[in-house]
Amino acid sequence: MTETGLSIDRDSKALQYRILDAGDHWVLERAAPEFSLTPDEFRATELARSMLPTDRRDRIVVPPIVQQEIDAGAGDAISLVVVVNAHVRVFTDAMQTAIDPLIDAMANAAEAFSDAFASAVSSALSSIEPDAGGQDRDAQLPEPIRAARRRREQQRETARRTTGAHYPGDDPHV
Repeated sequence: MTETGLSIDRDSKALQYRILDAGDHWVLERAAPEFSLTPDEFRATELARSMLPTDRRDRIVVPPIVQQEIDAGAGDAISLVVVVNAHVRVFTDAMQTAIDPLIDAMANAAEAFSDAFASAVSSALSSIEPDAGGQDRDAQLPEPIRAARRRREQQRETARRTTGAHYPGDDPHV
């Protein structure tokens, strides 16, 4: 309870509650009402009441699942801090149990998305690569582009023959 900035003594007599057995749950009543609560203890008690259920007489109810986390029984006096800590442990365990399948589902969805994306990219890349028949990339280009490449190649060849010039871009070894 110190995370809220409250300064409370876990063993304070004002925070001691007697456990009463109410059948399927426990009910807590202050064990020593003659001890007054400090302002921080009062605030801590209010926080505990907002976290834990209460009955019609405004007594704190301890559900069976929280009882299992507490090393005490009916008739014992127990600190309200112990009850709140047990409640928080049960709550976090329940949240972890609920969140684990969600995390797994998100991981599976991310993996499926990544697999689908990789497959789509692979498919797109294979459509622009030469097929197994050995065709080159030019065969997949539109005819006007292939015609322009043929004309440019003819112009280069003509220039080589007439001038003897060598274009470094034409030599794969340069």
